[in-house]
Amino acid sequence: MNNQEKIADIQKDLDTYSLLGNLYSSPQGSLLVNTLALESIQKIKNLTNNYTSLSHTEMVAHCASIKSKFDLITLLSSSNENKQIVEEEL
Repeated sequence: MNNQEKIADIQKDLDTYSLLGNLYSSPQGSLLVNTLALESIQKIKNLTNNYTSLSHTEMVAHCASIKSKFDLITLLSSSNENKQIVEEEL
């Protein structure tokens, strides 16, 4: 990969993190993050209240759902920090 391609890739990352940061800072982004957090709390409550009766597959499914929600929250909340890191690379 030559220098021009590296710069293009970095610029693409910068654009992506900028868009994610804008979403996170918007009212819609706040609503999304809050909804994901509330859904995660509901899943955790379901796990803690029903762990004795849930099958292994159901527990794994609940945990995977919680993880995916947390990953999305982390992606959005760290986008401005990631943008700064990418800007330093340019």
